[in-house]
Amino acid sequence: MLIRHPGEETLGQPPENAFVAYDSHGRFAGAAAVHESYNEIRFPDRPLRYRLEISCPPESFGTLVGAAMARAMQMRREHMEVPARIYMECDPDDELRQTEAKKHGFTIDDEMIKWRKTLQRAPIPIALEDGWVAMRDTLADERERSYFCQRFEKIMGVEEVYARSWVREKRALPRFQRLLVVNRDGLAGEMALWAENRVGEIGYLFVTPECRRRGVGSYLFEMAREQLISEGIRESVFLAPRSMTALSRRAAAAGYRSVESVTLYAGINL
Repeated sequence: MLIRHPGEETLGQPPENAFVAYDSHGRFAGAAAVHESYNEIRFPDRPLRYRLEISCPPESFGTLVGAAMARAMQMRREHMEVPARIYMECDPDDELRQTEAKKHGFTIDDEMIKWRKTLQRAPIPIALEDGWVAMRDTLADERERSYFCQRFEKIMGVEEVYARSWVREKRALPRFQRLLVVNRDGLAGEMALWAENRVGEIGYLFVTPECRRRGVGSYLFEMAREQLISEGIRESVFLAPRSMTALSRRAAAAGYRSVESVTLYAGINL
């Protein structure tokens, strides 16, 4: 198996952060890339992240993982003072990829979970603090949409073009709504939701650090329930990593139950 850097951008990364593989007959056998990001909002313990993206048949997976790991470690040496994590995604049914990841020292220590709730009509059982106001919109206002994209970009650790594309795509879905809570200082929290095939989906939730543990997230979940029921929707889902324990507890308190593992995360903490 021959491994080398490509001559052009591959898997969204420049040549120095990517690899291509060729078999003994010179046939293309897959590609890999290292995606570096920094996000202390979502990952305060290990904000420096190196995601390995591997696209190849099983026979070249191990070789490409090794090359991508070596590059990630090289990149990490430039930021030794920052706690970091190398990780890659695995399909829950892909036992071969999981086994190969473990051979390279990875531990499957997190997963993306789908949460589901059957919605029932009822008054919102909690109240906001005095002076706090709940609102909703569709991000039709260009300025509000721009502010939302800026927050989404920073919180999710994505590029501006992705944030704008995500908002444009979700706003086009049926029943898109942005729910938000504001106080005297500005935004306290917000949520984006929509509905497809008679199922509501919560696709984004953020509560400002100073407003956490003050009922904002719980109130947004209740607003979402009320909004979806008013439109004839009786089921709601959302995705959240198991490692985000505060969000999992909030979801469970709102009546959501974990129903399946969507993605496994194999990682090495540095």
